Amino acid sequence: MCARLNGATPEELSDDADAILTEFAPPAPPAPAYLVGGPRGTDVSGHTGRTLAAGAEAYYAK
Repeated sequence: MCARLNGATPEELSDDADAILTEFAPPAPPAPAYLVGGPRGTDVSGHTGRTLAAGAEAYYAK
């Protein structure tokens, strides 16, 4: 792959520059990865010492 600016006019040079950009530009960033099951609510706190019993109690309190 050998990309060069070969145009003689400003328009041709611009086209060559656009071609180089498409060859060497990084790809678009990946889409964000969402959590399975949707976003976490405020009552879900991960592994911060909550027990199954405390979770069941919070569920039944709702």
